[in-house]
Amino acid sequence: MKSLAIAVVGSLVLAHGALAQFYEPPPTTADPNTILDCTFWHVAGTGDTCASIGDLNGLSIATFQNYNPSLAGAASSCNSKLIIGNSYCIEQNYGLPSEIYTSSTTSTAPTTTAPPTITTPTPHRTLPNDCNKFHFVVSGNLCPGIASQYNIPLATFYAWNPDVGSTCNNLWLEEYVCVGRVSYTPVTTTTSSRSTTTTVTGIVTPTPHRTLPTNCDRFHFVVQGNLCPGIAAQYNIPLAQFYAWNPDVGSNCNNLWLDEYVCVRTVGYVAPTSTTSSARTTTTSTGIATPTPHRTLPNNCDRFHFVVQGNLCPGIAAQYNIPLAQFYAWNPDVGSNCNNLWLEEYVCVRTVGYVPPTSTTTTTRRTTTTTTGGISTPTPFQPGMNPNCKQFHKVVSGNTCATIASQYGISLSNFYAWNTGVGNACQSLWLDYYVCVRV
Repeated sequence: MKSLAIAVVGSLVLAHGALAQFYEPPPTTADPNTILDCTFWHVAGTGDTCASIGDLNGLSIATFQNYNPSLAGAASSCNSKLIIGNSYCIEQNYGLPSEIYTSSTTSTAPTTTAPPTITTPTPHRTLPNDCNKFHFVVSGNLCPGIASQYNIPLATFYAWNPDVGSTCNNLWLEEYVCVGRVSYTPVTTTTSSRSTTTTVTGIVTPTPHRTLPTNCDRFHFVVQGNLCPGIAAQYNIPLAQFYAWNPDVGSNCNNLWLDEYVCVRTVGYVAPTSTTSSARTTTTSTGIATPTPHRTLPNNCDRFHFVVQGNLCPGIAAQYNIPLAQFYAWNPDVGSNCNNLWLEEYVCVRTVGYVPPTSTTTTTRRTTTTTTGGISTPTPFQPGMNPNCKQFHKVVSGNTCATIASQYGISLSNFYAWNTGVGNACQSLWLDYYVCVRV
C-alpha cells in the first residue's frame, strides 16, 4: 500500500509540477518524507512527545506518525526520533480529505482510476472549477506575497481570484484563494528571486523592488508583520520620509508588499537627531515617559503595550484586565472594532489613578476547573463557552475560527455555537485562551 501511495504522489508531481513543496511551508526544517499536503505545523520543543503533540492537536499517535513517516515505530521509538526545533505536520489538506495520498486498497495489481474529485474548502468566492490547491488568507497576507509563496505570477493569481481586485484591494481574511490548477505548471527560473542590480551610481540594489530613489544605499526586505511605521522607526527615519522614498506603498501603507525590498536610506542622508533617550521615549508635561512610536494616547497614560504579530484588541485588554470598551476609549485610532490596530507601535493599557474592575471570580493560567459533568476545564477560557464541553483548544498566534474548526473536523457553525464569546465572525477570538472543540 505504501508503494502505491508513493507512486501516485510521484505521478502527480510529474504531471502537474505543483507539489514540489508542502501546501503550507513549515516554519523550520521538516523531514522531506512528511506528507506534501501538510497545512499546519508544530515545532517540537523540550519535553514534547509524540503523544503530547497528538493530544494537543486532537490526533492519535498513529495519525501523527502517518503525517510524519520519519517518526514511524513504537511510541518510545517515536519519541526518540523527535528533533527539537524541527517542524512536524499536525494537519492534512486543511482538515479535508487528502487529494494526494490514496486510501488503502486490498489490490496490489495496477488499476485504472478516474481523476480524483477536487474538494474545495469553504469559505471562498469565485474560483476556477479546476483549482486543486488553496491558501487560507490570514492577517498579514497580501497578494504579491501569496503569489510568490506558491511560485505563480501575480497576474495569474489575480486571474484565478478575480474578486480580490486588480490591486489586491479586496482580499478578505479567513477565506480560501486559488494557488494551483490541474493543468497549470509553475514557471521555472534559473535566477534567484532575491538577486541584485547595479545602478549607474555603482550602488548594488537587491531585487525584487518597485520604484526606489536611484541613490538609495540601504534596503529592508519586507516580511509578514511589517508595517510602514514600524520599518521607519526601526531605521530612525520619519514616516513621511519613508513614504517619499517608497511612493508605491501608498500614503497610508495600504500597498506595502511582502517579499520585496524598500528603501530606508539614501546617499548622504543624515537621520534626525533626538534629545530623547535611546529607549525611544518622549516625556509629557506630567513627567510620564511615553515610548514611541504611538498614535493618539491619553496624556496621563502610564502603562504601555507594544503590539506584535498575533495581538488583537480583546486579547490585549484581557491581558491587562481592562474592559474592551475602556481599551478602545484610550486608543481611539485602533477603531471601534480593532480594524486599525497597527503592529510595532505602543498602545495605552493604563492611566494614572485607574483601578481595574474587580471580579468575584479569579482566573489562573494553566489551571483547571471541574464541571458538574466531571470534565476538567483548563483556564483561562473565553466567556460564553459551552458548559458541557469535552475537548479544548488553546488559541495560538495565527489561529482563526475557521482553521480551528477545520483542525478538529467540526463545522464553523458548531464552533460559533459552542463559543459564543468569539462573536459570529470571529472578531473576538482571544490569544492564549481555551475554546471548545467538542461537546
